[in-house]
Amino acid sequence: MILAVFGDVHGALDAMYWCVGRFEEKHRVRAVGVLQVGDMGVFLDPARLDQATWKRAKEDPTELGAADYVSGKKRATPHVVCPGKPRGLRLPHA
Repeated sequence: MILAVFGDVHGALDAMYWCVGRFEEKHRVRAVGVLQVGDMGVFLDPARLDQATWKRAKEDPTELGAADYVSGKKRATPHVVCPGKPRGLRLPHA
């Protein structure tokens, strides 16, 4: 069983899932899921961006990429978040 682990991806889920796909192709395996630890920013409403994220998103639009996955516009490997400093989205507690 392969579980991919990433840290502090912020909103760059496209890059994270690209890495998962590349690993799967290279090693001819399938990841059962992703454990993402650390900082995660999910801003479904751009009006709620904090200053640091707004500045970063101007330089790198993928900073806001998590919204497409959370809203269901994009599908991905099952993903569990162990948050560091989640910004913009209140994550449910188990």
